[in-house]
Amino acid sequence: MIDQVEEDNGESTIILEKALYKGFIASGVSIRPRGSVLFTVADKDKAEATDLAKRFYNIGYHVLATAGTAATFKQVGIMGGMM
Repeated sequence: MIDQVEEDNGESTIILEKALYKGFIASGVSIRPRGSVLFTVADKDKAEATDLAKRFYNIGYHVLATAGTAATFKQVGIMGGMM
């Protein structure tokens, strides 16, 4: 079961990152503190993916992306590689 780790006005909120991390660990996936992450994203999902990519970029991951996704990321200052 996912722990509910944050409360806001008495309502529990599940933090997505912690839930994902726990899921990866439970399934035997090792999460490295640094490395590379590859994004290939449909146009309709680029805004949401950009937020996630920026978070990876800000904590030190090298962000790789396909051409269209890389162009979107570059517009917001995510300087990574293109595949």
